[in-house]
Amino acid sequence: MSDNKVNIPLRKALHILGNRHHLAILVPGLIRQALERQVSNENMSQELRKQINKILNDLSNLETVGKEADQLLKDIKQVLYDKLDPDKTMVNVTDNDIVLGGEK
Repeated sequence: MSDNKVNIPLRKALHILGNRHHLAILVPGLIRQALERQVSNENMSQELRKQINKILNDLSNLETVGKEADQLLKDIKQVLYDKLDPDKTMVNVTDNDIVLGGEK
């Protein structure tokens, strides 16, 4: 991983941020679905079922916060696009696959 900085258009930076954000809110939902299937196992102890139900509640809360953040990201994006040309405004970002996702 490089610590070099590169300039990319604002539109691309927001696209990358959006992709990362969608992944971050998708994963808790997938985990929640998998755990919901397991919690119906009759052989599961009550203590384990209780712990999984707590995790399910936490994942649901995380999904809710993620959806709220999604709307905020859309609102911020609209304000930026109204004020700046997203194709000409450059953003200085760290040049690594975590940020750029291999798309330069």
